[in-house]
Amino acid sequence: MSESFKLPENYFRSISSKMYLIEKSIIETEDLLLRKSNGSCFEIVDDLEESEIEFVLQKISVLKALIEKLALKYNLRKNISYTSRILQAKNSKIWEILGDSFSNRLKGYGKLSGEITDELDSDLSSMMEIIEQLLDRNNKK
Repeated sequence: MSESFKLPENYFRSISSKMYLIEKSIIETEDLLLRKSNGSCFEIVDDLEESEIEFVLQKISVLKALIEKLALKYNLRKNISYTSRILQAKNSKIWEILGDSFSNRLKGYGKLSGEITDELDSDLSSMMEIIEQLLDRNNKK
């Protein structure tokens, strides 16, 4: 077992936070390279050669091992997140974005005809109802 070091509290908090952000970022990069996904409103075009993907994944593996070693060496605490809280935050953000998408909130972009306004607001309301159901369900737990 390697030697353990105690960092002063300010360093400890700072390094713990930075390692969390770095590890989260490299795991997101790994997910991007391994699990390509597209939606109705976005597409990720894979423009990397297989050799580049393998190179990046290999470096990510090394980084993850170094982060693990550093966490043990300096007794860094894990940042604990709960799925329910992550979902709550994501759904709240979606609710906020939807709320800002209604026609009465977009007046600075020019006037829409009544028919388009009604249709757009109806579509957004349908989405908002689903998000509110998800938020309500999460709040009851």
